[in-house]
Amino acid sequence: MKINRRSYSLIVSSDEKFIFNVGGTVSIFDISGQTFKEFARFNTLKNPSHIAVSTDHELIAYTNTSGHIAVHEITSKALVNKSKGISKEGYNLYFINENKQILSMDWGGNIFIFDINTSATTILGTINTNSSNLIYISKNTYLVVGYNNENKTEFHELTLTDESITKHLICTATTNYMLETVNWAKNEANIIFVANDENIYKLMQYNIFTHEIVQLDISGLPKFGLNVHDDYGYFTCISLSNNGKYLLIGLINAILVIDFQTKKFLGMLKVNYLSSLNFISSDDKVVIGTWSQIHIVPLKNMIDFSENDTTCNKVR
Repeated sequence: MKINRRSYSLIVSSDEKFIFNVGGTVSIFDISGQTFKEFARFNTLKNPSHIAVSTDHELIAYTNTSGHIAVHEITSKALVNKSKGISKEGYNLYFINENKQILSMDWGGNIFIFDINTSATTILGTINTNSSNLIYISKNTYLVVGYNNENKTEFHELTLTDESITKHLICTATTNYMLETVNWAKNEANIIFVANDENIYKLMQYNIFTHEIVQLDISGLPKFGLNVHDDYGYFTCISLSNNGKYLLIGLINAILVIDFQTKKFLGMLKVNYLSSLNFISSDDKVVIGTWSQIHIVPLKNMIDFSENDTTCNKVR
């Protein structure tokens, strides 16, 4: 099954009935039936880049490459508010404080809150790291991951309380590998990253509780990276199944499939311009976003494929 719409990033609703997609505009697709239907489309901001959905599924927020933010009601599609924010591009958005505010961070390390009702934007603090991203850990606790001027990865823990934050440096990675902070996979205890070691990619695991970071050894995993397979391209995304069994690593033109419990490489699927990977349907299916289409593919087909498969269409 597929949606003929380009996708640069997407998220799936917690009930797995809707896809929220960024692809030139922001769209919501109903995937609960036999055919996919576009439920809503928003184009208040040009060049949208990242989206978030409120915990009650009543609001959608998105930001663009200029760092501006727009918030809409999902059912009525009405614009609730928009703001220039701090006018600097960043990554993730999070609804906080009973969905009344949005927490985010720009690439330069500025952490800020946007109040949906008052339109006020408040900078809470700055962490001087590059390519910083904000990772949700638990209620009011977040992890900032970025790299310092020595190209070493730093991990900062943030605690959010009443429009203020406390922050402290947890650790600096002892390796010189630069973690790819654009995307990661997470379970209850660990965050899994891809690291770039002079354009050779490695798989790293950060423990949320012990703050240790280790390299993972995957049996049979071929070397991958820009210096090995230029045709497979650069890292784009990573996804861990909800049961922890399978790990997918996405490059711009390939998906690596790993049995994460046995740490065994299962195979590779070639795709064109991959942007996102999401497990759904009790891990039986995978939503694959590309620059031209969105596919929903049975996981079994991905495990059974051969490396000669060249498009998502061949594994549906």
